[in-house]
Amino acid sequence: MDIGVNNPLGIQAIDIVSAHLKSMPALRPLVLVAKGFLRQRGLNDAAKGGLGSFALVCLCIHFLQVYPSPLSPPPAHINFGHSLFRVHIDEPGPPSPHVPDAPGRD
Repeated sequence: MDIGVNNPLGIQAIDIVSAHLKSMPALRPLVLVAKGFLRQRGLNDAAKGGLGSFALVCLCIHFLQVYPSPLSPPPAHINFGHSLFRVHIDEPGPPSPHVPDAPGRD
């Protein structure tokens, strides 16, 4: 929960996110998958150094804007897993020493 007093930015953020959710049908499922990914790794709590919900939504909006699908069918047929994999393979970053492996990984 985030409470702001005399600060209209929260209401503006809600309007912006709502508009993007309407214009990008893939945004909601992408955010849910990313949230699950972060939760599995203990990186979903902004108070503990993780990524907060609003930052994650902004990140997903940016991803969908930068990597639009080259497919022309309706959004239900777009393979976002392939797009995420392509981004990871095409633009690999350095390994992060701060991200622990998921439990049960060898």
